[in-house]
Amino acid sequence: MKVALERLSPTQKAILAEALKKEGHGLTLTGLARALSAELGIPLSTVKWNLCRLRELGLVLGGDGKARRRPFRLSPAGRALAEAIAISRRRALSIRQKALHGPTMTGEHGGAQPQP
Repeated sequence: MKVALERLSPTQKAILAEALKKEGHGLTLTGLARALSAELGIPLSTVKWNLCRLRELGLVLGGDGKARRRPFRLSPAGRALAEAIAISRRRALSIRQKALHGPTMTGEHGGAQPQP
């Protein structure tokens, strides 16, 4: 899995992670491309090109032959990679937030803890 993650571009990782969120919403690959282009601020042609590469790698399914006009889906490998990317992003965000805000002194309910 590590090798596969290293071979994907940052754009492909972003597209795959967002595709995981959209899977099961009934979008075709073209519909997915349009949605991701708008949400990520990436040109539609760039999203389509990268989705084509992800499809060639067997990570995204749909949009060709018998699958035309059917909702896209992630392959098991695509889903596993997308989940790994999502976990990695959440960890990175958590680390950044801790670095920016430092350790907090709040209890379970968000109130300040008394000082000893």
